[in-house]
Amino acid sequence: MGLETMKKSSAAAARKNKTKRASSIINRRLVRNLLRTRDGEPRTQKHAITGEAYRAVSQMGHSIMKDLISVAKRELSAAPKAVSLPTRSIAAGHIVHAANYLKVPPSLTNDAINSATQKTYDPTACKASNVRRMAQHHEGKTRVRKETVPVLWCLVSRLIQELIDEAVKDGEEKNRNIRLRPQILYKAIERKIGGSLSPFKKFVGPGQGLGL
Repeated sequence: MGLETMKKSSAAAARKNKTKRASSIINRRLVRNLLRTRDGEPRTQKHAITGEAYRAVSQMGHSIMKDLISVAKRELSAAPKAVSLPTRSIAAGHIVHAANYLKVPPSLTNDAINSATQKTYDPTACKASNVRRMAQHHEGKTRVRKETVPVLWCLVSRLIQELIDEAVKDGEEKNRNIRLRPQILYKAIERKIGGSLSPFKKFVGPGQGLGL
């Protein structure tokens, strides 16, 4: 193999590995929509996000979704068989319970439920088959009820929205465009670590972060 071919191969491998670091579930379409709009209305400012910050947001959302699924499955397995569903499948109620366990503010959970039931979320950004697959196979194979997928997706996307809103808050108050970087995201989490962003607390502090 010639030197030039080796360089091209190494560059291709690097690009592939870099792409893998972002979750296809918490994807660019979702993040782009949250940067451009708030509560369904266009933002006045035109915010942007670096590739590194996008991968951080994507990984955070992916990790929180796994946390919700893990707690839901623990509740399902601990439930007495007499009161469990015959199919032993994850229902939307299990995800809501998991959200309460992870200290997701009830107002955000209610927003997510309303978005899921009224179908006001972006169905293109929501990769339903990928979300279902994760819910089914993360920490053991389990059936997932149909209505569970949009609730799980909307809950995580609502948390991501809360993170982005807090990250750009200072810029919007000063009428400035913000280019989000990882450090801006971590500072936003620290400001609300005991409040609406408490599910993100594992990503900040000594020895924490995503290694980006």
